[in-house]
Amino acid sequence: MFALVIIFFSGIWPHAKLLATHWLWYYRTKAIPRTQALQWLEFFGKWSMVDVISVVIAITIFSLTFDGTTMHFVNNIFDGVIT
Repeated sequence: MFALVIIFFSGIWPHAKLLATHWLWYYRTKAIPRTQALQWLEFFGKWSMVDVISVVIAITIFSLTFDGTTMHFVNNIFDGVIT
């Protein structure tokens, strides 16, 4: 589930938001539906940072540290899991 949230908010949502914005900018639509769509995009546009927030929360929950080496990071993740 966590991976799906990251994939959606990192890869799909930013592109969908940009496509919708371009479509509303370049194609003629009536003012009221365009305004409603832009308000919808403004409200949900803030959700494109959910992937960053969720990674920060995961790092905080699991108390992960990273000193620059991959093996130290991997050993820290599996500390106590593999005996």
